[in-house]
Amino acid sequence: MLNADGVIVGNYRCSLVGRDVNRTYNIFGPDRIPEVHYTRKLVQYCQETCKDVVFCDFHGHSQ
Repeated sequence: MLNADGVIVGNYRCSLVGRDVNRTYNIFGPDRIPEVHYTRKLVQYCQETCKDVVFCDFHGHSQ
């Protein structure tokens, strides 16, 4: 789960600081939206080094 901190406080769409992680995938930088930044880095790393194919649903769903 990418937004565990937000979900704990009842924000199913927003992060702990109130940012919508579903709408900020194109915002770069670990200081802006760290959850998105490091997820992108992980996907990029896997594309470059892994032979396995993984399907991930990067969209949050309502409660």
